[in-house]
Amino acid sequence: MVDALARALGDRGVEVRLGARVDRLELRRVDGNEAVLHEPGETHWVLHTPQGTVVADAVVIATPAPTAATLLGSVDTTAAAMVGAIEYADVTLVTLRFPEDSVDHPLEGTGFLVPATSGCLTTACTWLSSKWPDLQRPGDVLLRASTGRFGDDRPTRMADAAIVGQVLRELGPMLGLRSPATEATVTRWTGAFPQYAVGHPQRVSAIEEAVARLPALALAGAAYHGVGIPACIASGRDAAAAVTGRPAVVPHVTR
Repeated sequence: MVDALARALGDRGVEVRLGARVDRLELRRVDGNEAVLHEPGETHWVLHTPQGTVVADAVVIATPAPTAATLLGSVDTTAAAMVGAIEYADVTLVTLRFPEDSVDHPLEGTGFLVPATSGCLTTACTWLSSKWPDLQRPGDVLLRASTGRFGDDRPTRMADAAIVGQVLRELGPMLGLRSPATEATVTRWTGAFPQYAVGHPQRVSAIEEAVARLPALALAGAAYHGVGIPACIASGRDAAAAVTGRPAVVPHVTR
């Protein structure tokens, strides 16, 4: 997905640098000899990477909060501390393939959530082949179970086979499974799920006020205003609008 985006931007004449990790941000005054949009005496950003420095007119930090905090640390320690206080949970996904006739439960909607009080390892299950029509295959059903939540790190201590076995034991009675999965894939995401603790909106407001004092810099991502894909897209648009001074453009979608 990211590679496809990079190729699309490249086709539009936008320079894209892959694998260029940014280690540090620096605000620097323009000396009149640098190819940036500011006038001499104004400030601009310098991104320090292992491959050298990159001069930028604006910066959007669209990373998980711990990485964002590290980058902010060199320019605003107060903002960095607030961003770094956002905690994360690890998530382990189990993608399962079943014969279509082996799942008794109607796969209507997109899936279900499992409350923490259940004690289950499984926290959610998504009907992949119902939610995403492109994944539909004749005679097959694709399911994705999520495991791991804040305060429950059992999946981090379990082997892949053990996680798959436990998930199947839990999903069996929930979905009326009548045969084993024909394929199972385990994907582990460390520090993937930001936690919105009590007072999160106030914390985000304080973060945004602090960041707004930095010229042409904004934050985007799941750590602030929503963890879902639509919320993250909106976050990216808002951040781009903040650093360019242009209103966010929201395309009309016909459903």
